[in-house]
Amino acid sequence: MAKSKKPKRRETFPRCKAFLICQSTITEAETNDLSIIRIITNFRFQEFPSETPPFTVYARLVGGFNRYKMVIQVQDLHDGQVVASGGALVDFVDRVGTISLMILIESLTLSHAAAYDVVLLADENEIDRQQFTAVLEEESPDEHGGQEEEDESS
Repeated sequence: MAKSKKPKRRETFPRCKAFLICQSTITEAETNDLSIIRIITNFRFQEFPSETPPFTVYARLVGGFNRYKMVIQVQDLHDGQVVASGGALVDFVDRVGTISLMILIESLTLSHAAAYDVVLLADENEIDRQQFTAVLEEESPDEHGGQEEEDESS
């Protein structure tokens, strides 16, 4: 008689309802409401390498069950390297609960202009990703008296 196989228990991971890179977050003392301050899509620098100011990665998580090791990785899309990572243990008390996860990144040293992905992992499984760019700030025309040089070959 052949043994019947037990169905494999499918691992459940939380989902993101929001995943943002922001300057900071503020929680109101009286209402416990959360405010997100300045959503970041790029960092502008005068030169490279440069350091970013501190920023926060915010994730609103739903649908989890039990405990997860949540990790944030910052990946350089130019060369595929992980330039920073950090994380926290998160406990979901019940399936209908939500968790606001905020991870402060003190600063990153970025060696070159590029696109960077911020990736959220739960127990080493990707949950979501968000992107920012590091760009070299170009001088505006006003920095040269508002005039462009003319081509003298005409």
